[in-house]
Amino acid sequence: VQKAIDTLAAFGVPSEVHVFSAHRTPVEATANLAAAAEKVTATVSQGSNGFFVSCALDGQRTSTGDRKGWKVPAGQVGALTFIYDTPVTFNRMDLYPTGEGVSFAAQFPTEIKISVASAETPDEWRVIYEQSGIARPTTEVPVLRFDSVTASRVRIEISGGSLSVELCEIEIYNDDGSIP
Repeated sequence: VQKAIDTLAAFGVPSEVHVFSAHRTPVEATANLAAAAEKVTATVSQGSNGFFVSCALDGQRTSTGDRKGWKVPAGQVGALTFIYDTPVTFNRMDLYPTGEGVSFAAQFPTEIKISVASAETPDEWRVIYEQSGIARPTTEVPVLRFDSVTASRVRIEISGGSLSVELCEIEIYNDDGSIP
């Protein structure tokens, strides 16, 4: 990963851009498409105390001491971009909050935007879902549903106004109604 960061710096990519990359194999139609991304980039991440970009994509739906999730510092908008070699079709995104008990979802985003782009026009983002003024979830994992879309790039942007925000896990699906 350090070599990738050094390479990005050589091309003038700002140091605040974080990259998590792993070669993934194709997944079944009902599988978590976030896990199939060839590369995931983040505009910002705390990067310490159990909060790392990779923790939001590790399949672990609850926070633990050393793997809590992804955290965006206070007052900032954080974006994760999932990049696929082959376009994926999806219509659902599940956002697992951090914490448990009384601290469950204590730092859940109050604003969420999901956008897509193609490999041919990677800088032309089209918003497919946007919500602000989101109330703190109490016990349920928020499931965002929208019309099916096919794209090579998927971006989720989150913020909490003047507060930091956290997500334990992000999952993306093409749900035909059979995924719980």
